[in-house]
Amino acid sequence: MGTLAHMLFKSTRSFYPFITLVFILLSLTWSFYSLSSSSPSHYSIIPTPKRIPFDFYLHGTRIQDNYAWLRNTQDPDVYSYIEQENSYTDASLRGQRGLQGEIQKELEGANLYAKSECDMLAVSQYWQEGGYLYYTRSTAPYPATFRRLRFNETACFCTLDLGPEETVLDYNTILPPNTTYFSPGIFEVNPRDPSLIAFSYDTTGSETYALYIRDTKTGKMWGGWPSYDSARWAVDRGAHYLYYNAVDPQWGIPRWVLRACARACPKQDKRDERGEPEWVYVEEDPSLTTAVDATSDGLFVFVKVTGQVTSEIRLINSTIATPLFHRSLAIHYTIDHAHAHFYILTNALAPNYAIHRLPTAQALASNMSISALFSDKPPEPVLPASDAQYIERMDLLSLHLVAWVRVRGLRQVVTIDLVSQSMTRPVPPTLETYSLFPGTNTDMDQRLYTEFNSSCLLFSNSSFTVPHASYVHHLGTADTRRMTHKTVSVPFSERRVWVPSTRTPNTFIPISLLTPPTSNPTPILVSAYGAYGGFQDPTWSPHLFSLLRRNISYAICHPRGDADLGAEWYTSAKYTTKNLTFSDVRDCISGLISLGVALPGHIGLYGRSAGGLITGSAVSSSGFNGLVQLVVTQVPFVDPVGDMIDPTMPWVPYEYYEWGNPNNINIFHAMMDYSPYYNVPKSKIKVFVTTGLKDARVGFYEPLKWVAKMREVGINVLVRVTGQGHFGGVGSAGLREMCEWLAFVVCGIGV
Repeated sequence: MGTLAHMLFKSTRSFYPFITLVFILLSLTWSFYSLSSSSPSHYSIIPTPKRIPFDFYLHGTRIQDNYAWLRNTQDPDVYSYIEQENSYTDASLRGQRGLQGEIQKELEGANLYAKSECDMLAVSQYWQEGGYLYYTRSTAPYPATFRRLRFNETACFCTLDLGPEETVLDYNTILPPNTTYFSPGIFEVNPRDPSLIAFSYDTTGSETYALYIRDTKTGKMWGGWPSYDSARWAVDRGAHYLYYNAVDPQWGIPRWVLRACARACPKQDKRDERGEPEWVYVEEDPSLTTAVDATSDGLFVFVKVTGQVTSEIRLINSTIATPLFHRSLAIHYTIDHAHAHFYILTNALAPNYAIHRLPTAQALASNMSISALFSDKPPEPVLPASDAQYIERMDLLSLHLVAWVRVRGLRQVVTIDLVSQSMTRPVPPTLETYSLFPGTNTDMDQRLYTEFNSSCLLFSNSSFTVPHASYVHHLGTADTRRMTHKTVSVPFSERRVWVPSTRTPNTFIPISLLTPPTSNPTPILVSAYGAYGGFQDPTWSPHLFSLLRRNISYAICHPRGDADLGAEWYTSAKYTTKNLTFSDVRDCISGLISLGVALPGHIGLYGRSAGGLITGSAVSSSGFNGLVQLVVTQVPFVDPVGDMIDPTMPWVPYEYYEWGNPNNINIFHAMMDYSPYYNVPKSKIKVFVTTGLKDARVGFYEPLKWVAKMREVGINVLVRVTGQGHFGGVGSAGLREMCEWLAFVVCGIGV
């Protein structure tokens, strides 16, 4: 497809001057009308992008894509068209600016400060490491991280026996004053020398993070290396190295692992603090990615090679990464280590995962594949697999193993005493309806920030109506205490409901529901994702209250394609059965109407990224006719055939194991059947699309192509193209984006 696209773009270069002139004239005409009009939505010129015929054939089928030219970032008409769309959206939403301002004031007033038993306020995250208590405080405009020495290291979490506060990292002193986007990446303290920290951040939205090392004693900082989402410290022959993963620019995925020397660097290597990093590992399979991790006891640093269905652990020794157990297709596994045993979390024997352990010496000498390890005599089970329990993750402390599990879609904690093998679930039943999260400093990493030798388990918990609270569970005494919380009372109600599937007998779909204080049906916004075996937890989200205050309910549908009800719930809606996801969402909406929750004629659907297939199906499928009146979709994935046809594009080989390869005729016909881009009938649905020019996951051209297709049949569609990446803007920019789509929902389905 890349060659055909190149021929297309090359053949149209002679027409650039003429087309550019036409769009300049159109833009000037639009400006005149929009400035002189008292009702911009009626008098503004609707953007009409050019159409350049571009055909390709697959399995004997002719596929026509008249908007493939939008992929050509060298074509000035691409940016001219984007400007027209943004201007048209500005004009069309001008009447909602007052409402946007009201919502913005509500959201700005929603900031709540943490109440803490420690002598600190406004702290968002806590963790213990290396004799210190670390915490992040939301300073203005950027966060800062501090630490205090703990003199009583046996006490759980926070005691009065703390040293003075030390500033470890303050982004307000690092970021330039003209920064328009900011996303923090990793934060790693060298466990053998806590004066050395590593941190990274992204100021573009492209998800390429600048990685730095900082000496907290001298204040010296160096680095700036391109990196991705993981890093760990290790000592090699007395030298302190930082191992990290990075994106290969050719493939656009994190397939590199490198290391940078920070202290006591070997003289013969001539790599000091100003030296260049050196290679450790390059993954050759483009369907797999790399990350760097370490065992909880600190004895092993390793590379996690991970794909959609396959993984491999490679232990790092200097600049060599050797497989612990060789990869086997369609088997995932990860590891941890304690007391001369490797602990293995894997789906080798059951799709819902189990935890086993193997003596260290035996594991290191095995030299076998993960399938061979479990084919004959499997290692000793620690937490067996269960059809009723999906094991999401494990964390290891010196005397206890902590497993994060899903039971009927809700996260629970299981702790296992490694000496007695006794098992407990420390979270009180009253918390099981909430969204349980481990204490963490980065969403991308999600590891448990608890010292290996500690007897304390730190976790957080929240729900639609209960703000995040930090808890400490003492693993020895089974005592659980709430350490930080935000006090707020909201007049809204939350509950879980189950609705029947029309496609599969005796199957019920869970819905997380947030409603205003009324027993009558209300307008409702339904959110769904349905891909990658993900989890959409009902967490504290104050921006939703702007809908609730205006008598609009909110629901999260948990369709197949997510993994809320286990591995089968995920895998049953992949490849040629992807339509199950969309039918589940339709059933969620119909079920909410039947339950008397949703008000017919006033229903909106929200989806982002892979959830764009769900919102796209609402536009293209007759099954949603009369159910959904409004769609909000952000960075939507809507052209699976066009995206997956070219294996040289970033992430495509990786994604084959989620969506399938359209070179397979059955996959191709399934994709063509559900593709929003190739199924755009006339529809009365109102659609609001957002996309970002720096999106490294869903190229901005894909939503734009879909918008252009909808324009052909007269669908009422608006699109906002930002200069951000996949996750949108942050700070004031992110707030404006949120207020814009929330106001669109209120005006579109509100009563």
